[in-house]
Amino acid sequence: AVVSTQSTGIRVISNTVDHMMSLYKLVVLCAALAHVQCKRGGNNSAEIDDLKSLLLNSMQSIVSLDELVTELADKVARLTTDMGDTKDFMSTMSTGVAKKLGGLREDVDSTIDGLEMTQTQLEHLQAGNDLEPILERLVSLEETVSEPPLTDIMITSSEDDTPDSKCVRVCAGTTGRKSTDWTNYSTRGLTLTVDISACEFVGVPTVTTSIEGRGYHWRATGTSAVYNTSNTQFTMYLEGGREGGHNPQGGRADEWSWNVEWIAVGYTC
Repeated sequence: AVVSTQSTGIRVISNTVDHMMSLYKLVVLCAALAHVQCKRGGNNSAEIDDLKSLLLNSMQSIVSLDELVTELADKVARLTTDMGDTKDFMSTMSTGVAKKLGGLREDVDSTIDGLEMTQTQLEHLQAGNDLEPILERLVSLEETVSEPPLTDIMITSSEDDTPDSKCVRVCAGTTGRKSTDWTNYSTRGLTLTVDISACEFVGVPTVTTSIEGRGYHWRATGTSAVYNTSNTQFTMYLEGGREGGHNPQGGRADEWSWNVEWIAVGYTC
């Protein structure tokens, strides 16, 4: 397309030059006629004015054609430059594509060689009856992977019928030193219901508890007493020591950071 446009531009320039030569001849002819008319001393001023007007228009046309030739020549020059740049770009792109194709060909050849080598090794294994032990070993590994991991946890008895021993889970937690929401109970006691639903037990687990804090809980009673255990929660009741200043009510349990630490063992299926 660039070459075609360039050829068209050259033809236009050639035709424009031909028109300029024709106009130039016309200007010369008009000038000669005007000179002859003046020499004869004619008084026909209208004819002289017509000749002058024709001469002026011809000169303006020549100037316009000259500008057009200059513009076309500039465009042809730019097209020539663009065509050179396009050739350079196509050359660079062709080189890059050739390199990529060469690398791809090497990868394909390498893959084919690897497949042929693997096929040869399998044929040797089959010929020497060495493939059967390998297949047996693979089957054994598959069975081992499919089995659940062994565990030392054993539940000898539970509140429910004994489920599958593979579903045993040990779950532990704390109510938190700053987040335990104690409720007053009686005159010196506290109560708390602990949520264990995150353990996802399907039956009643075995729960063990203790009280952790900064002080005075060593005199409390009920620290391991668990009430109304279900698969989602259990309840505790505590009573502070009888000595003065050991009553946990009135916000003292929060000041002493009393919290329940628990361990639950149960089944999940």
